[in-house]
Amino acid sequence: MSRKNKILKITDRGNELEFRITEMSVRSLEFWLIRAGLALAKTGVIGKMEINGTEDVIVAVAKFLREDGLASLGKINAPEVMELLDELLLCCEHKVGNSYETLTSDVVDGVISDVSTLFTLQKEAFLLHVNFSKLAGNLKSGTPAQTSTSSQPKPKISVHS
Repeated sequence: MSRKNKILKITDRGNELEFRITEMSVRSLEFWLIRAGLALAKTGVIGKMEINGTEDVIVAVAKFLREDGLASLGKINAPEVMELLDELLLCCEHKVGNSYETLTSDVVDGVISDVSTLFTLQKEAFLLHVNFSKLAGNLKSGTPAQTSTSSQPKPKISVHS
């Protein structure tokens, strides 16, 4: 089965880097969404919802994540959010020559210099997973999170799906 992916080219402190992000398997994504939902529920951010089964839980969590954006993970305690973000990194590969190498938390510091590049990569991996079409169609009131503008320079990035 073919998984969605995106290619990103990011200028990281003057160095042109290319990454490929490939979506998780459906079971891995389901488990990731459940863990994110449980972590968010512990914070009280996700209130009581009318839930009729596991699929509704996953839809509710995905809807919340889509509406609140990656910032929603900032409400979770540090060890849990780092596990979730590291798992998103496992979906990312860095282009070296003509091949791609998995970007794990152990090697990321040797590849990426600027934290804004890391944030951009995590955000794009996050969006690939929470904006999937079947679930997005089920979200009647969900709207993608607005992006804010700031005066700080942002990394140059191009995305190809």
